[in-house]
Amino acid sequence: MHRYNEPLYNKELLIKRIKQAREYLPQAYIYIVTNGDYLTLDYLKILESIGVNAMGISYYYNGNDKNIPFDIENIIKPGMQKLLNKLNLNYSVVQNTEDYYGLKLEYKNMDIEYRAYDLEKHGTDRGGILNDNVNIINRIEKCFLPNFQIVVDYDANYTLCCNIRSDDENSKNYILGNIETHSVFDIFMGEKAINFRKELLLECPKKGACAHCSDTRLWEGFIELKN
Repeated sequence: MHRYNEPLYNKELLIKRIKQAREYLPQAYIYIVTNGDYLTLDYLKILESIGVNAMGISYYYNGNDKNIPFDIENIIKPGMQKLLNKLNLNYSVVQNTEDYYGLKLEYKNMDIEYRAYDLEKHGTDRGGILNDNVNIINRIEKCFLPNFQIVVDYDANYTLCCNIRSDDENSKNYILGNIETHSVFDIFMGEKAINFRKELLLECPKKGACAHCSDTRLWEGFIELKN
């Protein structure tokens, strides 16, 4: 439950959608990505009670000033402490490196991670949409994201990965289909999607929206953290 928005902002709508997802997909693993601005302990209790399994809370240390450095001791920890005080949950540090600080919050059976990472090292250009304060590279390494991501936008368009916006004119070629007219399975196993996945699994210069993406580096670190 995330897509270039703050999902916790509209509580009534979010609760409605989660209940629908749980009804139609009883075995689904429901995961919310949020900046935590609207999160309270009472809100968390509701989300857990209707079937949310996990939550990733991102702390954006430089939201008001892109020149603020990634400083765990003097900026990240004091900033994250505000939400920790509000929720009053037990937590443990699961990762503390020069460019990533991650906490695991304890609440019933939910998997809750509160994290901050150095955006100058790990920020991505979101399919070429952004061009400042991100880690711009010439992408050569393989990408696995489209192999285990299914991304559906507000307009029911199915896109290649979470970095592609279906409303960006330069990303139209990366729309794989629309779930109002085709099933998710048909799109995922369609020729266009398969060809994209084959191309991205080659270790060679990438093109188009993928040319400067560094997202899988962060994703691989996230997988290691979870394991």
